[in-house]
Amino acid sequence: MNKSDERRDFFRIDDEISLELVAFAEENRAELVSKLGNYLPQEFSILGELRKLDNDNSQLMRSVTDNNREVSHLLKIQNKKLEILTRFMIERLNPHVVKRKVNISGGGVAFMSDKQYEVGSEWVANMVLFPECFGFNCLARVVQCDPEQDGSKFSTAIEFEEISLSDKDELVKHITRVQSDQLREQRLNQ
Repeated sequence: MNKSDERRDFFRIDDEISLELVAFAEENRAELVSKLGNYLPQEFSILGELRKLDNDNSQLMRSVTDNNREVSHLLKIQNKKLEILTRFMIERLNPHVVKRKVNISGGGVAFMSDKQYEVGSEWVANMVLFPECFGFNCLARVVQCDPEQDGSKFSTAIEFEEISLSDKDELVKHITRVQSDQLREQRLNQ
């Protein structure tokens, strides 16, 4: 399957995420790919671990819900408290985390940029998904960078080249949740 066919296999949604593209030296590519997750700020690594624990607990939570709704409700409230603290941690500890509007899928991201990127160039893409504040990074290739009419912005698209399976799974789950929320909101507004 070629890359353009693969891109069509993913749902695309409009979303707000934090996205930062960081340059790297081509001679360091192999080492970079092997250590991608290590370049995340520590708080994002911690958030990633929390998210994985949450996923590990999901099966147990279903069992608790089936057996005791009150305990399940209590655990969901505790989980909500952790999510609020997580968002606070992101906002306070990382003031450089800025949300931007994007169109995202499991295969890449399209966004407006102030900077012109060379098509074919590779970058480390550091991303944070909201509201779960899941942070991850991957290697990405610029597949489009077209100037807007006034020339001040560029319509840019990147394709994920090297992304861990667990990060891709989290991204696809995020997209599914956001899409579900958007569809629910549309139904309520009609």
